[in-house]
Amino acid sequence: MKRIAIHSVPRSGSSWLGQILNSSPKVCFRFQPLFSYAFKDYLNDKSSREDIVGFFENIAKSSDDFLLQKDKLESEEYPLFKKDRNLTHIIYKEVRYHNILENLLLQDKDLKVIGLVRNPFAVISSFLNSPREFRKDLGWIEAEEWQFAEKKNKNKAEEYFGFEKWREIYFLFIELKRRYPNRFILVNYDDLIEDTVNQVKKIFKFCDMEIDEQTYSFIQRSNVSVKETVYSVYRHKKHDISWVNTLDKAIQSMIEVDLQKNCILEFNIEKK
Repeated sequence: MKRIAIHSVPRSGSSWLGQILNSSPKVCFRFQPLFSYAFKDYLNDKSSREDIVGFFENIAKSSDDFLLQKDKLESEEYPLFKKDRNLTHIIYKEVRYHNILENLLLQDKDLKVIGLVRNPFAVISSFLNSPREFRKDLGWIEAEEWQFAEKKNKNKAEEYFGFEKWREIYFLFIELKRRYPNRFILVNYDDLIEDTVNQVKKIFKFCDMEIDEQTYSFIQRSNVSVKETVYSVYRHKKHDISWVNTLDKAIQSMIEVDLQKNCILEFNIEKK
């Protein structure tokens, strides 16, 4: 099977993108395997090609509840897709462990990576308003955590919460796209929600996949469903602007200054 990885920082819409790819009858999809008990830390920044290929083979064979997100399937928070007998692609999605990406691409010349980037205002707003991620119940303070997210990241190399990590991964993805133009595709979340079908066509072509009617159906349902929750794969919106009213104005201003300082111009406040 062809090996594909989806990577993004947390709160970037990767669960939705993952389910779009999972909607293909030819895809074996696995959810955050490196964060699971079954495969935690299976790969690192020194893993060999043999390790990487073995990892994909093993997660494809796994029936682990977490990898398959069986609880979300049972609650119908995630859809259950029909699958062909002969699968052609094994795809996982991760919001952690981006520190191993360069080595994965270097060692495994057949691996392809999808890097998903969402505007940082929305990412930080979503993080601060996600009860399971940002623990206001434990006294966490937004002004102290939005930038470095030290209480959440706990100084772990594999964690990528907070604005500083967003910026780090933004530049990493830009560099990987430059170095591996045929094996790394950069997807902008705004483009994905505003022009979903055409963006999905580009992504499927990159993955050497054909779009099935099941995928078109899921895209349509995900854009009109009222099931949207903090962790939902249903996105009933065309513009990612809710952060304007939910993210503290002082934090917005500090992010804006940093983006300008680092010449990241595609996400400025004026484009909201």
